[in-house]
Amino acid sequence: MQEHLRKLNDVNHKLRKEIRQRRGEDLDDLSIDHLRDLEQHMTESLNDVRGRKYHVIKTQNDTCRKKVKNLEERHGNLLMEYEAKLEDQIWFSG
Repeated sequence: MQEHLRKLNDVNHKLRKEIRQRRGEDLDDLSIDHLRDLEQHMTESLNDVRGRKYHVIKTQNDTCRKKVKNLEERHGNLLMEYEAKLEDQIWFSG
């Protein structure tokens, strides 16, 4: 039980240190290779975030386009119904 707790504390410490480094803190003790690795990981993470963001925007855009198309079609149908009723009124009243 104590060993498991110690391992969890070690993992927690390493994760906290990694988070601080990704935030730009605690970088003074890192070697140039470690800094390059950190930069590479952050670049990959940034690309993942951008990819997700663009996917969400594209999905929302596609949804909006479908809604607009549906509304335009509905508007056209309502307009045709209105014109047909108007013609019927003119036909019956004349």
